[in-house]
Amino acid sequence: MIHHRKKSILYVDDTVEQRYAMRRILETEGYSVLEAGSGREALEMVAKSPALAVVDVRLPDIDGYDLTRKIKERAPFLPILQVSASFSDPHLRASGLSGGANAYIAQPVHPSELIALVRRMLQTVEAEESLRFLAGVGPQLSASLSLSVASESICNAITPYFSDRCILLLTAFPGSEGQFWSSELKRDDPSRQILLEHAEANAVTLVNSRFLIASLFVGKQSFGAIAFLLNSEREYTDSDRILAADLASRAALALQNCMLLAKEQATRTALIQAEKLATAGRMAAAIAHEVNNPLEALTNLVYLLERSPEATPSIREIAASALGEITRVAHITRQTLGFYRELRTPAALNLSQSVAETLDLYRKRLSDRSLSFEMDLADDVMIRGIKGEIQQVISNLLVNAFEAMESGGVIALRTRASDGKAILTISDDGPGINATLLPKIFEAFYTTKQATGTGLGLWITRNIVEKHGGAISVSSSTSPQNRGTKFTLEFPLQSSFDGASSNQNPSGASESVRQRPGNSGT
Repeated sequence: MIHHRKKSILYVDDTVEQRYAMRRILETEGYSVLEAGSGREALEMVAKSPALAVVDVRLPDIDGYDLTRKIKERAPFLPILQVSASFSDPHLRASGLSGGANAYIAQPVHPSELIALVRRMLQTVEAEESLRFLAGVGPQLSASLSLSVASESICNAITPYFSDRCILLLTAFPGSEGQFWSSELKRDDPSRQILLEHAEANAVTLVNSRFLIASLFVGKQSFGAIAFLLNSEREYTDSDRILAADLASRAALALQNCMLLAKEQATRTALIQAEKLATAGRMAAAIAHEVNNPLEALTNLVYLLERSPEATPSIREIAASALGEITRVAHITRQTLGFYRELRTPAALNLSQSVAETLDLYRKRLSDRSLSFEMDLADDVMIRGIKGEIQQVISNLLVNAFEAMESGGVIALRTRASDGKAILTISDDGPGINATLLPKIFEAFYTTKQATGTGLGLWITRNIVEKHGGAISVSSSTSPQNRGTKFTLEFPLQSSFDGASSNQNPSGASESVRQRPGNSGT
């Protein structure tokens, strides 16, 4: 068991000479002695939590038997050794034991007999304390199914009885990246490296007299390790390995329960998400089916308008743009229904041109809200993809930007080629997105627009970008000095492209493509 450098023993005797002799015997064996010359003094000394009390039954103010009963009322688990010259009488011995004494010894006391009896009584008490500790520690270890709370419960249950400080290292836990430490340790802390070395050892190691490590295993599965540390007043012995192994096993089972719950919750969340997506798919298909027929009619009407001899060049240009957008919507509805197979394979397209063309569709809406834009679009930033889908991505991000902004804001669009990537950034100086919400904004059905949002826009945007081999990221600040949101899209740069795509000079777009900051428009 854990060795206390100086366990205190309360010795109660009204004779000064006897107290001196007893103190010399006990101090020689490494114990500290609390002396009391009366029953009243002894009751006051109990508050100092001695490990054992040695009580002479003949005291001037309180009978030793009565004193024993009073001590037990205040400290039920304090072992008491009664001393008397009259213990040759079996009735007196029985009276002492029935009154709460744990053992007795007759005077004159032989030092070796006294020390042997004191050691045995302390060992018995320590064993009883261990049993009480283990009986109570189980419920505490399994009190929570949250990783952070469970690790805190484990350490709280172990301290201060078995350790003055507890450190948990988990090397494998569902939903957590890397290692989990219950207490932060500096990288140069020796305890950190020792824990890492023992995480896979499946053993209990007594590093030194105040440092004990046990691996966390359930069967053949390793979770990490747990460290028990003592202060300078106590020391571990080899026998403490058994209790450390038991505690580590109980802690591992509690952590396994956390893991099982985490996996179950992840599975349940995935099933709920899949059902949501399936429901959304069915609804989208139904809506697309109903929308598809009027779209066909609308396409024909706009086509006739564009071809009408009475249409002015300006009307024909607007009709041509409208026809292109209607065609894109029809393409989306066919995809949703699942009846449309893309007739065109992905082709080389000019990302800067797509940005400029998409922005042209929103100039009027930007102007109505007194919003301005800045463009810095590099020439010939070529990617391979489906133009309608890329423009849908740009459109989604533009709409999100000006819906989040107040009047007078600025939206900046920039393209460039770097390290084999085509990079598009769309930024605004709007109110920004709270840092706690950023990890969720690409999740399906998550929206901050309350009743006006579906929560699918950014989810669809990310899927389209990833479908084209790209990646999308977001940064945002709500600081009044530097607020705003910036989306960054990266696509593989298309270094070789067909002549038709490369030689296109988009009508009405080339001037916009060459704009730089300082030439903003509304």
